[in-house]
Amino acid sequence: MVISVDDHPLSLNLLLFVRHAWSITPDVDIPVLIPAPNPGASEMPVSASSEEWADRWHIAWERAWDWYNIQEPDRMKHPTQELMRQVLRPGQELHPLIPPLRTTEYDWDGLDSAATEIRSKLTDSWLKDRVRCRRSFRNNLPGPEPSQAEVGGVFRGLGEQQELSQ
Repeated sequence: MVISVDDHPLSLNLLLFVRHAWSITPDVDIPVLIPAPNPGASEMPVSASSEEWADRWHIAWERAWDWYNIQEPDRMKHPTQELMRQVLRPGQELHPLIPPLRTTEYDWDGLDSAATEIRSKLTDSWLKDRVRCRRSFRNNLPGPEPSQAEVGGVFRGLGEQQELSQ
C-alpha cells in the first residue's frame, strides 16, 4: 500500500502555530499541537481586530487545504525562480507547484520567527520518533494490512509518497 504523506507541511504548521500563539479560532475542530509550541514573542498585531485575524486565519486554513486538491502529483517537478516570484505575492491564485503561505499575505507580522523555527525543529524530531515507533509497533502486529477505509483521512493526501509494509 502507498500513502502520500508530507512530514512537514509548512503552510499548515505555520497556521497551527499562529492559532496557538494568538489563541484564536478555538471553535475549529482540530487537535491541539503536540508538543505545544512556545510562542516566544509572538503577539497578535494591533493592525486588525482579533475577529479579523481569526477570519483571515480561517481563509488561510481553507486555502492551504484547497491547495492539496490541486497540487502537482509529480513531486519531481519544481517551480522556477520566476514562477515563485510571481506566485509568492499577496492576492495570487493557488498554483499546483507552490503551496500558499500565510507569510505571503501577512509577512511575519505578529510572529516570533525564532519561535517558529524552534517549533519546526521540534516537530521534525517528534515526527521522526513517532514514525520509528509506529513502524516498530506495526511490524510486530499479526494480521492483514488495514484497508484504506480503516486508514481513513488521517493523511489526507499530503506530500511525498511512503511505502508502508506489514
